Parts: sequence; C-alpha cells; structure tokens
Amino acid sequence: MRSPLSITARISLLFALSTAIALLISGLIFENELRARFLQKDTIELKGKMDVVRSVLTASRKFPGRSDVPLRLNDIVYGHPGIVVSVRTGNDVLFSAGDANVANQLARADGLSEQQPALGKYGNQAYRYMSSQIDIGRPDLAKAKAIIALDVSDDQNFLNEFQRYLWGMMTVLCLILGWLGWIVVRHGLAPLRQVSALVAAISTKQLDQPLDDRGVPTELKELVAAFNTMRTRLHESFRSLSEFSSDIAHELRTPIHNLLIQTQVTLAGEGNLATCRTVLQSNEEEYQRLSKMITDMLFLAKADNKLLSLKKETLSLAAEVAGLFEFYEAMASERGIRLEQQGDAAVNVDRLMIQRALSNLMSNALRFTPQDGEIRVDIRTEDGWGFITLANPGPEIPVDQRDRIFERLYRIDPSRREGHTDNVGLGLAITRSIVEMHGGTISADSHDGWVTFSIALPVT
Repeated sequence: MRSPLSITARISLLFALSTAIALLISGLIFENELRARFLQKDTIELKGKMDVVRSVLTASRKFPGRSDVPLRLNDIVYGHPGIVVSVRTGNDVLFSAGDANVANQLARADGLSEQQPALGKYGNQAYRYMSSQIDIGRPDLAKAKAIIALDVSDDQNFLNEFQRYLWGMMTVLCLILGWLGWIVVRHGLAPLRQVSALVAAISTKQLDQPLDDRGVPTELKELVAAFNTMRTRLHESFRSLSEFSSDIAHELRTPIHNLLIQTQVTLAGEGNLATCRTVLQSNEEEYQRLSKMITDMLFLAKADNKLLSLKKETLSLAAEVAGLFEFYEAMASERGIRLEQQGDAAVNVDRLMIQRALSNLMSNALRFTPQDGEIRVDIRTEDGWGFITLANPGPEIPVDQRDRIFERLYRIDPSRREGHTDNVGLGLAITRSIVEMHGGTISADSHDGWVTFSIALPVT
C-alpha cells in the first residue's frame, strides 16, 4: 500500500498545478488574441486589395484593350513580394501575379468566400486568401473570378514558435514554482512541526500541563486549544483510573484479608462445629460483598461499552416508588424515618433497571438520614419529561463534589466508611449509568441541611 503524500508535497503540487493552469489559460487567451489580430489585419488588407481589383475591372469598358489595366493591377502587388493575384474568366487567365502554382491551386479550390478569408498551406508557405466574383461590364464575357492570397508564413511561424515557447516556459515555470512552493510551504508548516514535537514529548506525568499557545499562528490556536481540552480530559481519566484502581484494590483487599485471617485462625485452633459455622457465616457475608462488587463492576463495564439492552415498557413511577417504600418500610420504621411521596408520571423505561436505580438512591438516603428523619419523593411530568426528586436530611455535599459523587468508588470523606458491607461506592455510578442509558439526566443538590437527587426521564 502506497503511503499518502505529505501535506507539503500536496500543497506544492496543487500550487504548481494551479499556476500551470493559470499560465496555460493566459497563454491560450494571448495566442487566440494574436491569431484574431493577425486575421483581422489580413482580412483588412485582402478586402482593400479586392476593392482595388474590383474598381479597376468594373471601370474597364474594353478589357483587356486598355493598356493601363495590367499596370494598375500590377500596382497592387508592387512592394508585396508575398502576394498572389489571379483574375480569370472561366479557364482564361486575364491577369496573374505572384507564384503561378499557388494561383493555379487556388483557382481549383472550392468554398472560397469574400466574407471570411481562408488559410491554406502550399509547399512550405502558408497563405491567407479570398475570392470574389466581379462583373466587368462585358456581355460577351462571364464574370471574372478574382483571387488574392497573402503569404502569412512569418505570422504562422511566429505563432508556432510562441506555442512551443509557451509549453516550454510553462513546464520550466511549473518545476520552479513547485520547488519554490515546497520551500514556502515547508517553512510555513514549521509551527505545526514544532507543535507536533511538543505533543510527542508529552508523557502521562505531564497531562496536567497545557501546551503554551504563545507564538502559535492563528490557524493553529484552535488545534492547540482542542488538544489542551483533550489533555484535560485525559488527565481526569488517568486520575479517575488511578483512584479507581487504588480504591478497588482496597475494597478487594479488605474482604479477602478478613477471609484469610478468619480461615487461618480457624485452621490454627481446635474449634468445634459451632465455631466453624460462625466463621463460615462471617465468610459468607464477605463473599456476598465480593460478589455484589464484581456484579456491579461488570454491570458498569457493560454499560460503558453499550452491551446492555433495554426492555422498555410504560410504567407509573408512583407505583414503583410505592413498591420501593413497602420494601424499605421495616428498615425505616426501625429508625423512625417517615417515607412520603406525591405526584405521578408515566415513562417508557426498563422496569428492572429503573427499580435498581431508585433502590440505590433509596438505600443511600436511608443510610444518611438521621433518626426520626423524613424521606420525600416528588414526581411530576413537564414538557415531555418525567421528573422524580428524592430528598432527605443529611450532611451537605460541597458544590465541587456534587458531580463527582456519581463516580465509581468515590467518597466525599475517603477516610470514613459509611455503612457496612453493602457500601462500596458503586451505587450512584450505577444509577447514573442506568439513567443515561434511558436518555435521561441525574443531578445532586444540597442546601439547608437537605440533600436532593433529581432524575429526568423522557416520557416516550
């Protein structure tokens, strides 16, 4: 497979080609103008001499008896060695001057016109000629056919030389301009090569350092700005990946460490059946935690790669929230938390996924709501969207972290583990993925001691 041409080569070739086309068009226009001027000059001269021949012949009453007629016709060719004049009536030659062979060939030519001169080549000479029928005023003689030809070999040679010169100069100029274009373009693209060198020198440790656009041409400022934006996104992605790797290692290490310690202690001791059962029950909790974490991570991976399919159906959000309240009623009653809801909206969504998203929000709200608190759910429809907001009293979320709480394994306070085995920091990330899969949005707000999560879902 042939490698594509460089930008320098492409621009140089296009510059040379456009220059060649411009020169060719200019040359052709100039050549046609020259030909038109030569034709105009020859036509004027031929018609002038034909008018003289017509005047001499029509003025004669006893042709060829008048002895001054040949002399007057000879005046036409005097001083014009390249002119040919022939006057004939039928096969009789009344007057001839110039090259007789040319005159005879012209006499046998067809389609001669007085309006538009013709061009022909006889031997090595080129002639422009015209013909005219002249009434000489003699009833006993037919009309005379006058033919006048001009030797235009010099003009035609000049045009041919000009044409060769045009093509030769165009070839040379194309090569010169192509070379100059290559130098100019290469010099003009030097800033691009400098930017490329800066980009090539970037490592993952320098992603937080934007490229300096000082001295960069205007045409490249947008490229540098776009690249800096990409660097910012990559830096955030690398940071998130690094934090995620660290967090997931910590989350996996804790249950595995617990399992290992409990197993080692059990194996080292002489525990009875009851002790082994207790250890196995504790291990079961850790296994469940690991299983849930892996399941959630697989779900997020499939969501990121768009491998999950939605089985949409029209359902009532109020009914789903009511079912959710019924499920969490016992847990809420134990801590004196009141559950309230109002409004309704019919949306076209995947029931199981929406139930999972709402359940994550509900469990999160129960975890942070203080004793004897209240959880409120408001549902409404507006402008083709179904809105559901879940509010609960709780610690305020800083403004700069209200978007980050939806990241995987992110905690506002990394040193504190909220809740117990179920809290691994993936619930809100899963909720956001589910909402975005349905074409909706989710956001968090916090003020006056209340935390509010808002979900917007398309009705259809």
